[in-house]
Order: sequence, then C-alpha cells, then structure tokens
Amino acid sequence: MRITNKIMHNNSIYNINNNKVAEDDLNTQIATGKKLTRPSDDPVIAIRALRLRSNVTELSQYYEKNANDAESWLSVTEDALSTITDVLTSMIQQCNKGVNQYETLDDIDTILTEMSALSDEYYSTGNEDYAGRYIFTGYRTQQSLTFKDDESTQYIKLHDEFNENNIDTSQRVIGAYSLGASDTSYPAESDMSASYVGRIRLSYDNIDPDTGNVSVRYRENFTVPATSILSTSADEDTVYLAFKDRDGITRKVNISTYKDNAVTVTEADGSVTTYTASRNDDYGYTIKGENSSFGPFSMTLNQNGVAAATDIDVDINGTDLMISYTDAAGSPRKAQVSILQSTTVTESNGSTTTYSITPEADEGYTIKAVNSQSGTSLFTVDHNGEVKAYDITATVADAALSTFNFTINGDQTTIQVPLTGASDAPYEVDVYDLAGNAYSMTVNTDGTYQISNESSLIDSGESINVVNLSSNGSVYSSYCETVIKPGVLNAPSLPKVIDSTTTEDIIDDIYVALEKDTENECFCLNAYTGEILLSAKLKEKLESLTDITNANNINVLYDKSSWLSGDTRPENLMKCTNIDDGVTVVYNGGNSSHIMQYDVGYGQTIEVNTTADEVFTTTVKRDVQDIRRLVDQMKNIKTMMGTMNSTLSVTTDENAIASIKREIAASQKSYDYMKEELKDMFGKKITSMQAALDKANVAVTENGTRSSRLSMTQDRLKNQLTTFKTLQSNNEDIDLAETATNLSTAELIYQSSLMATSKIMKESLMNYI
Repeated sequence: MRITNKIMHNNSIYNINNNKVAEDDLNTQIATGKKLTRPSDDPVIAIRALRLRSNVTELSQYYEKNANDAESWLSVTEDALSTITDVLTSMIQQCNKGVNQYETLDDIDTILTEMSALSDEYYSTGNEDYAGRYIFTGYRTQQSLTFKDDESTQYIKLHDEFNENNIDTSQRVIGAYSLGASDTSYPAESDMSASYVGRIRLSYDNIDPDTGNVSVRYRENFTVPATSILSTSADEDTVYLAFKDRDGITRKVNISTYKDNAVTVTEADGSVTTYTASRNDDYGYTIKGENSSFGPFSMTLNQNGVAAATDIDVDINGTDLMISYTDAAGSPRKAQVSILQSTTVTESNGSTTTYSITPEADEGYTIKAVNSQSGTSLFTVDHNGEVKAYDITATVADAALSTFNFTINGDQTTIQVPLTGASDAPYEVDVYDLAGNAYSMTVNTDGTYQISNESSLIDSGESINVVNLSSNGSVYSSYCETVIKPGVLNAPSLPKVIDSTTTEDIIDDIYVALEKDTENECFCLNAYTGEILLSAKLKEKLESLTDITNANNINVLYDKSSWLSGDTRPENLMKCTNIDDGVTVVYNGGNSSHIMQYDVGYGQTIEVNTTADEVFTTTVKRDVQDIRRLVDQMKNIKTMMGTMNSTLSVTTDENAIASIKREIAASQKSYDYMKEELKDMFGKKITSMQAALDKANVAVTENGTRSSRLSMTQDRLKNQLTTFKTLQSNNEDIDLAETATNLSTAELIYQSSLMATSKIMKESLMNYI
C-alpha cells in the first residue's frame, strides 16, 4: 500500500489532536473532580448519577433538616414537660404541708401564695414556643394555650367532660351567713350545721348565668353496642360543590343524593344554608338550597359535575325576563320569557328550549330551561336579576355508605348514612333509621361523624341515642345520653342558678333541698364558683356509671364569655363554639387529635407534638381557688370572733354577755367545720395534684419514646447518607492520584507525538533523489 507524505501528515495531525483531547479531558477531570463533563461521556454513569443524587438529596433533607427540626421540637417539649413535673411535685409538697404542718391561717396564706405562684408557672409553661410556634396547641400553633389578657369573648356550648370518679362533695355551713350580721340577733350554736351535696367542679368559674345551653348529660352503654358495615353505592353519588353567591362569598358543601338527605351548613358569616341534591333522568344533578340571608337558589350539573348554565345574565322588565346564558355544551342561549306562562324557543341548531319561571318568596325567580338536546338548566336570580350562584365547580363520586345498628332494651335500631366527608365547616345531614325515625348526622371538620336523635325541644330527663363514627365510617363510640336541665325539683321556687345576686339564705335553702332530694335527678348551677350542685339522687346515679369505650360518661354543657389573663383557652381542651364579630367557629367537633408529624425517612413519619389535653388540666388552678375561697371564709369568721371577744370584754349587761357568748360558740362551731374541711381538702388536693403529675409523666414518657425512636432513625439516616454519598462519589468522582498519573502520561504522550511528527515532517522523497 502506497503512503504519501500527505497521508502521514494528516495522520500525525489527527493523532496529535487526539492526544491533546485526551490530555484536556484529564485536565478537566482534575479541575472538576468529576469523571464526566457531559452525560454523553458515559450514559451509564450519568443515569446512575441521577438516581444516586436524588437519593442523597432526599436523605440530606431527612437527616440534616427534617430530623433536626423534629429533634429540636421534641427537645423544647422535653424541657417544658420537665418544668411542669417539677411544678406539680412542688404543689404536692405544699399540699402535704397544708395537711400536716399548718397551725394558723397565716401559715396557710404562705402555702397558698406559693401554690398560686406554682399554678401560674404551670400554665405559663404551656405557652412555650418553638421558632414562634406554640408547642402545646396542636394545629393552632399561632395561638397561645392561655389568654394573655382579660377578654370578653363569647364561647357557647362548652363540652366539659368527666367520669364518675370526678364526683366529689361540696360542704356548706348552714346559718354561717348570719354570724355577725346583726347587733340585735345572735345565732346560737344549734343554728349551725353542715350540709353536704354532690358536686361536679367545672373547668372554669364565672360561668354565664343564662341557663339556655346548660345541661348535665350522663351516658350509658347500649344493651348491644353499635357495629357498622361499610359499602359503596353506584346508584347514589356524593357531590362536592363550591360556588360564589351573589355577594361574591365562596360557599362549599358536600351533598349526597342518597334519599335526598337535607344538608344544613352554618356559614362563617353566621347565616345558615340548607341543601338537597337529586339525580336527574339524564344522570345529571339538581341542587336546591336556601340561605337565611339571600334566600332560595337552584342549579343543575351534568353527570360530570359541570354547571348546566354559565355566563348567566337576566334583565327583568315587569313580567318579562330577558335571559342569556351558556349551556353545558357551550352553546349560547337567549330568550325573552314571561313569568306568566312557559315559553318554547327554537334554537339555531334545530333544538328547542322550554322556559318556565317560578317566583320565589323573596321576590326573586327560579328559571328552568329544558333543551331537547343538552337537557335541563336551573338557576335562580334575585329581584334585580343578580344570579345567586355562579362560578360553580363540582366533582362527583359514588356514595360511600355506613350501615350500623345498636340495641336498647331489646329493640334494634338500624341506620344507613352517607359518608360525605369533611368540609371547611361542620354541617348537619338529615338521616333516618329503617323505621323512619329522624336522626341528625353532624359531619365534623376532621371528617368524623356524630349521629343522634336529639331535638332542640328535648326535655329534662329524656334520653338520646348517640353514635360516633371515624372518618372511614367505622364505629368509634356509642351510648345512650340522658339530658338533665337545671332546677331544684323538690323546691321549684328556688332559683336554677346561683349568681352574684343570690342571697346567702337562698343558697342555704338550695343546699338543704338538694341534700334531701332522693327522688329527683336534678341540679343547680353555681355560676360564680363554677360548680354543678347535685341532688342526692343524681349524685348516686352519676357515681354508679360504668366506663364507655372511647368516651367519658358525663358531659356538662354551659356558656362563658368573661375570661381572665391566665385562663386556659377552652378550644385547647374541649369541644366548644366561639362567636366573635359574628363569625362562628366550632372547635374540636370530632374525635381526631391534632397530631403533627415530620417525614424522617422513606415512608416514615414521627409524631413531634404533645397536645394540651395530654398534659394540662384546669384542676390545678381550680384546686388553688377552692382552698383560697375556704380560707377567706375562715378569715372572715376569725375576724368576727375577734370583734365579738373585744365587745364581750367591755360589755356589762348580763343578757348581752350571754347573747355574745352564744354567738361566739356558734362562730367557733362554724369555724371548726371549715377547719376540718380545710384539712380534708388539702388531702384531696394531694390526690388531685398527683393525678395531674401522673398525666404529665405519661406525656414525658411518650415524648421520650419519640425522642429515642428519632435518635435511632437519625443513626440509620446517617449511615444511609454515608453509604449513598460513598456510592455517589465512587460513581462520579475521580481518583485524584490515578488521574494525575494519567495526566502526566498524557502530557508525555502528547510531547512525544509532537517530536515524532516533527521528525517525520523533516524527511521527504526529495531527500533521496
């Protein structure tokens, strides 16, 4: 084969370039530390690098950020819980002093001062935050555990729940109010007696005295507890609807077509809207509603949930309506229609549309347009022609159903309810048992359900059936709830509520009447002290109650609107309804807890928060208030006795001396009753404080368990991150020493190729001619 100088020249240049490229590649690898500069250099390494980088990024997020944040949250919680347990331990020590070591009321005052300071610290610790987020208030991390200032905020229907072991005794010295009350009347020792009635001490004092929402409800198990069966119906649907009303306010609701169940929503603006949904013959849906503010309205949707009428414009001129809209197929429709008779219009595509107008009570109109091709369109306007519902969006799904039954005294009740799911606000659904008896289902914002047959006209002593469902429709709890309303039934002339206007002699009469009442289940509310005073019959009944699965067996409803700095916000501990500037918010309607979780691994989460109801109780503050109230009464009597003794020392009249001595004896008897009660009270407070400490210790244990689990997870994440970073480095990164050697070799090869080429280029055939 013949080789020319030109061929040799070209080959030399080509090889020199290749050697230079190889040297450049190695130089780039050393500069970047990476094997590749572009994916095409090695597609296998490039694909593997993408996967490994993704793994390292995710593990870095879990280990360096999420796990560290979780650790910090748990650490702050641990410190706060440690303070709480220390405070409660000190409270127990102070109660022990009160039982065993006090001699004078001044000693008790010292103990009370210490206990008050510890109580304040207990609740202040509940306002601990992490990075500006309160750690004990669940999802409401922007809201403190307690009120920071005195407030007048209306909370209604506080659900204060108890068990049978929370029933205790309230003692009152009958006649003590008359001591020192008159210079002419001197009560005798025989006029003093102690009265004991059962009581439920509520979580708060200074309760609103209005008895409209006040009731004591005790719960008993069904003969056979409720059980449920879950199913899905292809014949019924749930419509998840959102629209804007004529004022531009967005309304949302979940409605089932199952048995045309009416849905009632209490809106954020305080208005109430009632909805019904039904399926049409064309598999679409008709939604009808009525709002307490803007009246009735209607709409139709096709089978996919698309509004059958959009871009609606109605001009009212006397009895004629000029109507313009776009139907679900996107076809524009126009017609002039009289409210006096139906009108049929032939459209440009050959179809016909029949219009009929229904006047509404608020002087608006519901317009029904039936097109022979696209079906029915239904919408409502007010008296000015403004559309009451627009910007309609909806999704549709097969209805999920829960069928449950329970037995009471041999009678079985079966109810099937649609599981329509949570919305922005709680709402009510009318449901019925198989016998046609009416029940109401409350759908809570956490997606849980409560079904009961309670009516607004329920009388004292009547019972209601209650079944609570989890979000998936399974039974969470079930019971029969008996409602008791306030009143002293064996002395109906006595007030139902003790407030600031109730005189001491009337309060004495209430205690005596309740203590003697062994026939009636009744109570009186002491709104000032926050106590439910029980008749002997009701006390006996409540103390005999048995445990109920997933529920407390006593529930007290009441209202409160006056709050002091340091009071625990009720939404952090119980179900309640807040009304503020006309906006109604229901808190804790369901049975789901406010669990906050961090993702700390692939498909792995860890709970980081401890909620207020797991740690705090209002009994700590209320125990101190109980002792303070009794000590103040003892101080008053002690002061009166001192005054009477001073008067006795300067009195010479024998009759007056005898009267004063008689009153001193009566005062001493009253004081002795209270002194014995105080000692007994301190003993009970030890038990109460120990219960609070046990509760806090459980929270400490659970928080510590989470921390231990997180620590193990962090160790695993650290090892995984190290492993994947090693794999990533092996896949992407160069061996610097090896690459440096290769670069030196490449440089030598390049220089050698230059020398060889130079040598070759000096020689030619002309040198040999």
